[in-house]
Amino acid sequence: MGTLLIFIYLIFIIFFFKYDLKKNSEVSSALWIPLLWVLYTSSKSIDFWLNPEKLNYSTELSNYLSGNPVDRSFLTVLMFFGIIILLRRNINWKNLLLNNIYLLIFFLFALISIIWSDFKVITFKRWFRAIGDVICVLILITEVNPYKAIICLIRRTAVLFIPLSIILIKYFRYIGVAYTWDYSLELWRGVTGGKNMLGQLAGTCATFLFIILYKQWKQKDELQYIKRPYFTLDSILLLMCLILLNGSSSSRSSTSLGMFLMSIFLTIIIYKVRFQLKNVRIFLISFGILYLSFNFLTTVLANKSIVEYIVNMFGRDMTLTGRVPLWEVLLERSKGREMVGVGYGAYWIGTVSNDLWSIFIWKPTQAHNGYIDIYIELGWMGIIILIFLIINGYLSIEKYLNYDFDLGLIKMVFFITILISNITESSFGKATYLLWFLFLIGVINNDKNLVLNKKNNSNN
Repeated sequence: MGTLLIFIYLIFIIFFFKYDLKKNSEVSSALWIPLLWVLYTSSKSIDFWLNPEKLNYSTELSNYLSGNPVDRSFLTVLMFFGIIILLRRNINWKNLLLNNIYLLIFFLFALISIIWSDFKVITFKRWFRAIGDVICVLILITEVNPYKAIICLIRRTAVLFIPLSIILIKYFRYIGVAYTWDYSLELWRGVTGGKNMLGQLAGTCATFLFIILYKQWKQKDELQYIKRPYFTLDSILLLMCLILLNGSSSSRSSTSLGMFLMSIFLTIIIYKVRFQLKNVRIFLISFGILYLSFNFLTTVLANKSIVEYIVNMFGRDMTLTGRVPLWEVLLERSKGREMVGVGYGAYWIGTVSNDLWSIFIWKPTQAHNGYIDIYIELGWMGIIILIFLIINGYLSIEKYLNYDFDLGLIKMVFFITILISNITESSFGKATYLLWFLFLIGVINNDKNLVLNKKNNSNN
């Protein structure tokens, strides 16, 4: 049955891409580069798909040190063609760099950190790979219609990976399902490397699909939205994403599920105050005040913070499934390198750099907090640069909300949700990581598109 479903799925993929490429002819063929990049970031390694039965703990550990030559070659080729595409486009590089000066500073400081890194080669390799994320995002945002390009990218990713993940979980469980170290919990992972990665993939696709469907529903008076192209497909894919977000009977990615619910709330609110930046700011400030007020009341009346209520609602304890003890150990071990950290990408290297796997039996490969990961790798200098990057990113998104609301909405929703998700997950600065890729889409500002959209709006 599983083999038959795979065959039917492949036939569907062929017909979908034939129709999609014709329907979105204004999106350039250069979109294949970021699509392949996102597919890689959302999936298991290429080496796994080539030899799934040969990978084990020892090969995974060696990959931490030497890297994977197959994956490295694949990504290098994509970066090479991506650079050629960008050089052939009419881009004002000086203006682009000035508009994204803090992102430039972040990458320059990460590169300089090679000087004090104990693993200089690994730091450079991970920094070089992170440049690929920027290249692919620049291809997207320098398209004639970046909103359409992003939608096509995510829809194609969803079509390729969401149904396939369900098939793997149901019929090819040695690939699609994993278990905890004591086999007490079943973890769905689908095409991805783990439960949380599957949650991020499903949550990302679900958010985009909800935004598209919500926009169509809001415009139902102008056009019968049910008759619009992709409506049925997007609805089915959204349902599949929700199934994956719900997870197995014993475990789910609560962070991704919570972020999806928050993205629904943000989409509806921002849509209601569209083109009114003052109202957006008032909403964000009011949201912060309400949170602090409720947190004060719950702490005084019930001796329990609102965060604890939310954590308990998702079936977790206040250690956040072992995260808090991990944070305590990380902050303790970072003493002495508070200002500049240990170097970009030079902390999480299996058991070689910091033997945390002997302390935490679940073998963490990140801090499960993006801010702490930046702190231990780049120190307070990295945190300060990140803060300026976030502020500059928010200000650029406000401009998009004024002149290109559809793109601005996507940018704002993912910008806020990723900032919050980094409290319990880590994506800041993570090369070939889906949430970091989306964060870059949010914060990178291409002023040329804004000018064009501003002129179009003024003419209407």
